[in-house]
Amino acid sequence: MNSNKLWIIFKREFMTRVKNKLFLVTTLATPLLFLVLMIVPTLVGKYSKTETYTVHVIDPSKRILPELAQKSDETMKFVPATMGLEELKKWLVGKEHDAGLMIQDDLGKEKVNVVFQASQLPSMTFESNLKSKIDPILKNIKLQDAGLGTEKIKETEYRLAVQTIKITEKGEEGGSSALGFVFGYGMAFLTFMMVFIYGGILMKGVMEEKANRIVEIIISSVKPIELMLGKILGIGAVGLLQFLIWVGLIMGGVVLLSFFAGSEAVQSSATQSMMGSSEESVQMADKMMKAVGQFKFSLIFFFIFYFLGGYLMYGTIFAAIGAAIDQEADAGPLTTAISIPAYIPILLLFAVMNNPNGALAFWLSIIPFTSPTIMMARMAIVDVPVWQIILSMVLLVAGIYGMAWVSARIYRIGLLMYGKKITFKELVKWVRMG
Repeated sequence: MNSNKLWIIFKREFMTRVKNKLFLVTTLATPLLFLVLMIVPTLVGKYSKTETYTVHVIDPSKRILPELAQKSDETMKFVPATMGLEELKKWLVGKEHDAGLMIQDDLGKEKVNVVFQASQLPSMTFESNLKSKIDPILKNIKLQDAGLGTEKIKETEYRLAVQTIKITEKGEEGGSSALGFVFGYGMAFLTFMMVFIYGGILMKGVMEEKANRIVEIIISSVKPIELMLGKILGIGAVGLLQFLIWVGLIMGGVVLLSFFAGSEAVQSSATQSMMGSSEESVQMADKMMKAVGQFKFSLIFFFIFYFLGGYLMYGTIFAAIGAAIDQEADAGPLTTAISIPAYIPILLLFAVMNNPNGALAFWLSIIPFTSPTIMMARMAIVDVPVWQIILSMVLLVAGIYGMAWVSARIYRIGLLMYGKKITFKELVKWVRMG
């Protein structure tokens, strides 16, 4: 194999796509969109107007309204109704900021009915907040009716705080299993998406060169295997470069936002807009921030390895399919069939992440066709044994070599094959002929 020719093909594929305006736009726009999605919900939550109601309460028992009035806030103000139910219904028609609340007279029943009435249905958040205000009042009334005094009721109140601690050789480490789940799912899905996006670009590029008969000129100077590997490596380098730029821009943007806005202010506003201002919400936000701070940057290295590994594994197949077909419509059945092994780990991802050390997770993280996705998910959640990581990486490299050998045989014959409907039987025949 001529390394100089391989380098020329690599350089051509890489530079052609990097200089493309679409590459520049997507590379810059994606992290910007990510930062906007981080900032806008916080700003909207902070400055947008919320639903406000003056709630006219009909409380025959006279036991709920007094305490409910003390829980009035900027979204709902509770006042006693000055008219009967039917009259109140007629009065509420067309009123934007007034509502009625009818509470049944018998609070001793197992099911207590509370009816909220307004000219427009409130949001789910408003409905949830209303329920959270009424529920503890009813609970205390039930306890009082059961014979407990006010002091005894206070003694039954508690707040549960669950703290997760990881024990390591360095000592104790805090964190969040939920956030680890998000990291794992995000890294796995990103790996899957990157592999198939750039695999599709590779297949389309090979197919277009074949359809335009450009490839007939190219292979007069280079070997088909050199052409295939050069295209695969060049397009893969484009994907890797784009990912590294995204990471750099996103991390730089987050640092600048924290510097100019103040990390505490950003955390506070985000907490208030997303989770409210309760002590539990503040504790949860602090827990999440600590977990983010403990993100293992070694995952970036493994992401690069498994992205390249998955891309090379499936990229060789995509290149072979691109060489074997004349029209993009013919690729459907073939790409669907080869995509099944890649979709399997996505379908089983939740099961794997719920038991990242189980047998299913182990085998899927070892098999080359599924390891790029599953191993990234496992490593984001738990400390995978070193021997399993090494075994997974070795088998992935071996799988890439095997698929490259098979695809090269298909690629060599398919490049100059025109006007023939390609089937799996035909592809197997080409592999044997090679």
